Amino acid sequence: MAPNFDIARNQEREADSFASSVLSASPFREYLFLGQVFITLLFSWLDHVARSKDATTHPLGRERFFNIMTNNTAAAGEAADRFGFTRERLIALLPPEDAQAITMRFMQSQKGVPYL
Repeated sequence: MAPNFDIARNQEREADSFASSVLSASPFREYLFLGQVFITLLFSWLDHVARSKDATTHPLGRERFFNIMTNNTAAAGEAADRFGFTRERLIALLPPEDAQAITMRFMQSQKGVPYL
């Protein structure tokens, strides 16, 4: 019987959401938001280097990154206004999703097709 990690992963999501709620009440929330973002960026790069594709007991860094962006819209707006860290600029710091996406971009660039 294969282990079912859904419950543990959902509990981790709830814990992340609770942490976001607590941090959003701080007068320093834009700094705390960026701390959360940069940690999840680090987790995302570690997942990328380790070639982690499937989450087990914890969500992958990329999912946590987007959850933080979604759960902290006020702090994200303040961080964008104050430091210029817009959603788009932060997303650009994520590692590529997979090798297939990189290959597609390379092939498009060789054909002179612009890619996003």
